[in-house]
Amino acid sequence: MAGELREIMRTVREPDRQMRGRSERETWFFTHRGGAFPWLQVAVHYEGGEGWIATAFPRESLPGR
Repeated sequence: MAGELREIMRTVREPDRQMRGRSERETWFFTHRGGAFPWLQVAVHYEGGEGWIATAFPRESLPGR
């Protein structure tokens, strides 16, 4: 995923979907891109008024809630 930094950053700036993560301090951003794993998920953790990308990975589908 290191070679996909532009796509990861675009996902955070302009997501197709967005939802709360596993904690109040985490937000999940998603971009639909097609293929076998059509979704890119980027998890951003927020603390002290700043956020950082905790992880990014491809998914087959959006997580169920």
